[in-house]
Amino acid sequence: MLSAFIIFLSCTFQRFILLLFAPVLLLVPPSRRRIAFELKEKDGPFSQPFLTSVPRAYHLSSEGEWEQVWPLIAVDIAQRFPVEIIITSPSLEKKLEALKLNYRADQVRFLRLPLLTAPFRCVQAWSQARSLYLCRYDFYPDLLALGLRLKRRGGEFGLLAASLKNKGNGVVSHSVWRWVHGLFTQRLLASESERIRFETMPRVSYEDVFDFRSLQVIKRLCDSGAVLQRMPTLLTWLEAVPREKRLIMGSCWPHDIFLLKGLSLDWRVLLAPHDFEESGLKLMQETLEAFGFKVERSNGEVEIQAETQIVLLLKRQVLVELYSRAGFAYIGGGFGRSIHSVKEPLFAGCAVITGPKIYRSTEYEEGMATCPERLRTIQTEKEMAKALLEMTSFAKGPPADYTKSRQQLEQAALSIRTQLFRGPLA
Repeated sequence: MLSAFIIFLSCTFQRFILLLFAPVLLLVPPSRRRIAFELKEKDGPFSQPFLTSVPRAYHLSSEGEWEQVWPLIAVDIAQRFPVEIIITSPSLEKKLEALKLNYRADQVRFLRLPLLTAPFRCVQAWSQARSLYLCRYDFYPDLLALGLRLKRRGGEFGLLAASLKNKGNGVVSHSVWRWVHGLFTQRLLASESERIRFETMPRVSYEDVFDFRSLQVIKRLCDSGAVLQRMPTLLTWLEAVPREKRLIMGSCWPHDIFLLKGLSLDWRVLLAPHDFEESGLKLMQETLEAFGFKVERSNGEVEIQAETQIVLLLKRQVLVELYSRAGFAYIGGGFGRSIHSVKEPLFAGCAVITGPKIYRSTEYEEGMATCPERLRTIQTEKEMAKALLEMTSFAKGPPADYTKSRQQLEQAALSIRTQLFRGPLA
């Protein structure tokens, strides 16, 4: 009861503050864009609530979390269980569009989580789910309130890819996170490192340790041929040099580009920007050209001149497949908030380099525990050049055969799903 009261106060306070500052929020461009995102009405029946109860709802706030949870959602739909999907980030808009193309409105519904519009729209009023699953650590008050309501009614309130990384070791911090994680009825841990952290909370149990995202990455690597055959000219250009001279810079920002200063011209660099805004693309291209490189933009399907050293790739959802053809991968974000996924290039057999901001990444921690020789953190262009030289021996080998890994992960995923969704809806 105390937990429910605390969360109720949090929701009430959030709504009060939003109403108080509503005029200001409408004048600030970022908040106006957020409000427009939350109020999108173009989805027709897909954004309407189900008329009857459904087994489960899932909340996702990034593409990485989508890959974590999608294996569970896909099986639910295949078994004819209607699914609710609640998203927080505009980066998942294309995923929603794909859902509308591939599924019917009686199979899946989705809601853009009301954050700035919370005083006028309520996730509890929209959802008809009997159980709710969150991913990682997006503990929004409205979602916690919904989860506790379902928990009181006998449903499950689950946390997938649970993590205590960087949650502090102080008495107060430890108590707060023990209380938060204690709200859930089920917890699936993100990695073996998390098992050690959760052992410091003896009264907070967990179901198991499993990363559904590993299964998704392995599946994409197994099926990479079908994707890559649609980009023959890009592959011809990239593979014109030895594997140890191929570098893919994934999820890059303009502030990552300085690392290429001084790179010799016998390299082939495929640069995948995190954002396709023209201002950022122009800045990256002009900076690279000032360094003396010949740069082209490509969607992967047009002819690329042989003398081009760097290609700005303007195509999404193909990085995992392309990593399998590279020797090195640089993962962006390390000079911003935090690095993006290192799991994808590591699974593809690349030597992986990142910037210094690694503290939020459970994947980096996992990689350092299993293959530290293939991971390097750098801060300057000189350190970048040194890493490319010293890690050459880890960039020459062909990618592994993933078939066996895929079979093992699929069996483990089935076991975990049965463990989570016990009972008549399993």
